[in-house]
Amino acid sequence: MAVILDGFSRKVVGWALDHTLAMRLTVGALEQAIERQQPQPGLVHHSDRGLQYARPEYITILEKYHMVPSMSRPANPYDNASCESFMKTLKREEIYANKYEDLERLRANIEEFIEQYYNRQRLHSALGYRSPEEFEQKTESLAESRSATMEFLENKENNKKNSKGPLLLLGDARTLLRKRKLRPQKLCHLRGSLQKFRNNKGTKASKYQVK
Repeated sequence: MAVILDGFSRKVVGWALDHTLAMRLTVGALEQAIERQQPQPGLVHHSDRGLQYARPEYITILEKYHMVPSMSRPANPYDNASCESFMKTLKREEIYANKYEDLERLRANIEEFIEQYYNRQRLHSALGYRSPEEFEQKTESLAESRSATMEFLENKENNKKNSKGPLLLLGDARTLLRKRKLRPQKLCHLRGSLQKFRNNKGTKASKYQVK
């Protein structure tokens, strides 16, 4: 059996089962994961040091989708601990607890175990005692909330900056002043130069200074 997990949520995103460790086994799991997740370029693909993951056919698929290949260090199984943990859970909670008439029956049971139980219901201490799918949904919800908060704060900050800027009036200075009831202490920048105009009492106003 070949399996691919999402390193962030520990969700099983691809798997394949066969009689032998033929090349089609690992390729099948990889292609299923790509179809489901649609990964962006730059995704790190980590595996153990199995020969299947170093074969040209497998590397070609990684290069096609711009994935970065990574392998466990020699004699160090801890780098791939998440997958090893999943395999232990699968054997203990599914395979050792049942008997199977043939490979098709085994495949059907494993599919149910992964899709209905492991990804959706089984709690993980590393995920705050949430299932992989619940953990993903919670993370997406927090990300959307944080994005909306940042957007609100950014708009609020821009409004503050704009409110502190100089008053710029273009067009007919007298009309704009009458509509906005502005006092003559403000600058009226008309067509790029300082202008003189009369105030409401008809007296001549002095030049205005930039503030």
